[in-house]
Amino acid sequence: MGIGPARGGLAAAVASVDVGEEDRKPETEAETEPETETESETETEPEPESESETEPESEPESETETESESEAEPESEPESEPELQLRSSHLAPAVRQYVLQALLVGLAGCAGDARGAAVRTHVRDWRDQIVYQIVVDRFADGLAVPGEVTVPGDLRRWQGGDWRGIRENLDALRALGVTAIWISPVVRNAFDASGEDAYHGYWPSDWTEAEPRFGGEAELRALVDAAHAEGMLVLIDVVVNHAGPVFDYDLNADGRVEPHEVEPPFRADGPQPGTVVWRGARPRLWRPDGTVLELGEEHFHRRGRARLDDPVERVLGDFPHGLRDLATEREDVFEALVETTARWIERTDADGLRLDAVPHVEPAFWFRFATALRERLAAVGKERVLLVGEVFSYDPAELGRYTGPGALDAAIDVPGWRALFVDVLLGGGSPAAARRAIEAARAMARAEPQAGGAGVDAWHGRFVFAESHDVPRIRALLDDPFAVDLAMGALLALDGIPCLYYGTERDLRGHEAARLAQHASREPLWWAPARRESPTFVRIARLAALRRGSVALRRGTLRFVHAAEAGGRDLEATDAGLLAWERTATGQTVLVVLNAHDRRSSSARIRTSFEPGSRLRDLLDPHAPLVHVDRDGFVVVDRPPRSVAWLAP
Repeated sequence: MGIGPARGGLAAAVASVDVGEEDRKPETEAETEPETETESETETEPEPESESETEPESEPESETETESESEAEPESEPESEPELQLRSSHLAPAVRQYVLQALLVGLAGCAGDARGAAVRTHVRDWRDQIVYQIVVDRFADGLAVPGEVTVPGDLRRWQGGDWRGIRENLDALRALGVTAIWISPVVRNAFDASGEDAYHGYWPSDWTEAEPRFGGEAELRALVDAAHAEGMLVLIDVVVNHAGPVFDYDLNADGRVEPHEVEPPFRADGPQPGTVVWRGARPRLWRPDGTVLELGEEHFHRRGRARLDDPVERVLGDFPHGLRDLATEREDVFEALVETTARWIERTDADGLRLDAVPHVEPAFWFRFATALRERLAAVGKERVLLVGEVFSYDPAELGRYTGPGALDAAIDVPGWRALFVDVLLGGGSPAAARRAIEAARAMARAEPQAGGAGVDAWHGRFVFAESHDVPRIRALLDDPFAVDLAMGALLALDGIPCLYYGTERDLRGHEAARLAQHASREPLWWAPARRESPTFVRIARLAALRRGSVALRRGTLRFVHAAEAGGRDLEATDAGLLAWERTATGQTVLVVLNAHDRRSSSARIRTSFEPGSRLRDLLDPHAPLVHVDRDGFVVVDRPPRSVAWLAP
C-alpha cells in the first residue's frame, strides 16, 4: 500500500496506530559523553580479532573491534568473575531468602530443572549491539508441533513458527549483521479468544511454563545457547501487567456468563460485583521460596474494561479482549513477578528484557521491580541485564517517568520513530522540526546509567526503530525500496541501539486487509524468498558491518550539523529535505547526510569538524567522488532524492 504526494494518507496511517495496544484490542477498533576511545580509522569491512582468550566472550564486539580500539578501552573488557560474597546485609530480603534456599537445598541442580545450567554476563557494552526483533510464530517453523497452525494464512491465528526455526536460521542473522535478537514472550498463553489466537505471546496464562507450541523450555534454552555461540545476545519480551482472557465476570453470581458480563465497563469504586468464572486452569507464578502461587480472583483488580486514554483506568482496568489486569501493588504478586522474571533469566541465560505495557502499571512498581530484579540476578552472577520498556507515547517526558533513578534502563523510542522516520523520511516533513524534537527529547533523558543496571544511560540505551510489530511496515506506508534504504541508513547511524524488524531484509510490505490492522505487519517470514543476495539484505548487511567496525557509529556523540526547514516535498529551497549529523568518538568522525526529498536532489554547504583539506569518501558507495573539506571546515554536499551517505576520511 503506497501513499500519494499529499501527506494525508501517511498521517492517517500513523494516526491509526493506537499507542502500541494492537494486541489488546478487538478487530473492530480499528547527551552524556561516551567513554574515551581511540580507533585508527573507519573500517569498511571490520576484521575479527584473534580468538586467543581462554574463555572468549560471546559478544559480537569482541569480533569487530580493531586492535587499536581494544587497547584504548581496557575498561570495556569483562572483569574476572567475582567470588560470591554472602553478605546478607547487602541483599534485599527476597534475595537473601533465595540465596540461602539455593545453598541449603541445591535448588539450582534439581533434576529436570533448566536452572541447573550456568548463567553468565555475556555483554560488554549495549551500545555495540544491533538488535533484530522476532515474532516467534512468524519467523520459521523448525518443529512439527500438534496444533501449531490453526488457520493457515490467517494472520490472526497461529502460523507455526518456533524457537528451533530461529535457531536453524542464526547463520542468516549473523550474515545480516545482527548481534542480538529480541524474541516475543516465551510463557504459555491463553487459548483462542473471539477468533484470534495468542500467537504474539501477550496473553499469558501460566508464567511457570514455556509455550509448548514453540517447543518447550529445552528448545528455548537451546536457542539462547546457540545464539551465544554465534556471538549474539538474547532479549526476552515479558508481560507483568496482565494475564490473558483467563476468566469471565459473573456479575450476578448465577454461574453463567452472559454476553454483557464478558467485558463490563470500568467500575471506578472497586471490583465488579459477583464473582468470576475461570476459563481453564488458573494462572501461576513462582514465589521466592520456589513454590507456585496459583492466582485467584483477589490477585486481579477486576474493574472491567478500561478506556486506555484515561490515566486511572489504564492502570487499574482490563485491556480490551478480556486481558485481566493484575493487582501488581499486592506484595505477594509483586514478589512473585520479580521471582518469576528472574527465574526465566536463570533458566535461559537471556541477556535482557523488553517489558510490555509499562504505562499500564503504577509507576512506583517499576522502581521497585527493577531494583529487586537487579539485586536478585546479581546474587547469581548475572549482570548488565538490559531492562527496556514499551512506553508507547509520542511524549518523551512520558518515557522519562519510567527511566528515572532506580527504574528501567531505557525505553523504546516511539517519539523518535514518529519525528524522524514517519514525519521526515517517509512523510516529507521538515528536517529542522525533527532536529528540534530529537534534541528536546535528548535533553529530557537521564544522563547516567542505572546503579547495578545495564551500564548504559537512557538515551544511548533506547531502542531506535523504523518498523516493529506495533506499527506499519515502511513498505506499507511508502512502497519504495529507496525509502527502505534511506530509513536503514538513518537507523544504523543513530546514537541509540538500532532495532531491525524481521522481514525488512526480505522486503515484506505488510498485509493490506483493513480487518487485519493490528496483525498486518506480522506476516510469516516464509512468505518472502530467502535471498542473501537481494539488494535490501546486502544493503542492511553493509550498513551493519560499517557500524560494527566504527567506534564513532557505535559509541560516539551525535551532533546535528544541518537540518533544512523545508521538507521533502518543497520545490523551492535548494536544501529541501536535507538532514545531516556527525557521530564522533576520539580520533574518529562520520558525517551522515540524508536527503528525504522524493523528487529531486538537494544540496547545502555544511560546517563540519573535519580538518581543512581532508578528503571524505562515501563509505556506502566506493564509486562516489570524494568530498573535499575547504579551508574553513565546510563541505558541499549534493544528494539525489531519497538517498543517504556516510562520509569519513
